[in-house]
Amino acid sequence: MLSEEAKARKAQRAKELYKLNKDKYRRSQLRWIANNLDRVRDTGLRSAKRRQKERKEEIYKYLGDKCAKCGFSDKRALQFDHVNGGGTQDVLKFKSKWAYLRHILEEAINNTGKFQVLCANCNAIKRIENNEHRCRKTYSRNLPKQVMPSV
Repeated sequence: MLSEEAKARKAQRAKELYKLNKDKYRRSQLRWIANNLDRVRDTGLRSAKRRQKERKEEIYKYLGDKCAKCGFSDKRALQFDHVNGGGTQDVLKFKSKWAYLRHILEEAINNTGKFQVLCANCNAIKRIENNEHRCRKTYSRNLPKQVMPSV
């Protein structure tokens, strides 16, 4: 068993060796990743899906785990809905789905009342009744017109 002082010396020595051989360590790491690409991808996807599912479960604790209108409780069809609409514009403010789920969780914890849980059917009906049609971002309108070269 190593003493705390010995562990600290060993860790310091490992840091020094890494600094001296950073390129060698990086090449070795990249070689391993290239040889195990399927394993790396599977692990990353599994952990991302697991974290996303855990975040959603945490949101359900605060907002409820059934539809606010009809009481449907199958989580495969439940969606987080903006009570007053404007969800499309809100989603576009975030770089990733993970960041957006974090935002929903913060709002749910603070009990602001901005979000509710609806099933897919009730959410679709609400969008139609309140005229909350999804706005698609059109990139072609914002692109500069290209000048054709003269031949």
